[in-house]
Amino acid sequence: MSRIRIPGKLPFLRFPPFYKGAPQRRLFFPDWYVTVVKPEEPMPKNYVKFNIPHDMTKYDIKEYLEKIYSIPVAHVRIANVSWVSQKDEYGSWHFREPFKIAHVTLGEGQTFEFPKLIAEEKDDSELFPLEAAEKARETIARLSPKEQSDDIRTKLGTGNSWLS
Repeated sequence: MSRIRIPGKLPFLRFPPFYKGAPQRRLFFPDWYVTVVKPEEPMPKNYVKFNIPHDMTKYDIKEYLEKIYSIPVAHVRIANVSWVSQKDEYGSWHFREPFKIAHVTLGEGQTFEFPKLIAEEKDDSELFPLEAAEKARETIARLSPKEQSDDIRTKLGTGNSWLS
């Protein structure tokens, strides 16, 4: 049996948006998303590069960083990027939304270093030390082909006729 709401018959609970002493029930999320981008060339420690939506202004990015993340911002420069389009191998076009690039200079005493997300590749010399490689070569050289085949027979057992 379902409950049917008849106007005026069942109570409709309505909470006031705020009253003194009440816990805050609302979360305010920003309307924009901001992406940190690693610059191609080395930059000063107080420089950060962002990809931001096309409708965001330099005043908005400054307020965004100061209010949400408590980061003091000294200067913001904006560069527009128009529609990015690419043609795939089938001949159809793919468009990406327009965005802006924000070049942000942080306040005095603030530094930013882009995190290393991917570990750097190690050389083969670090992964396989030279001494271990030489020791493996000596072990292989000591065993003759007959000793190697005898070793396989002892591991697998003598009951297999296909090994002889």
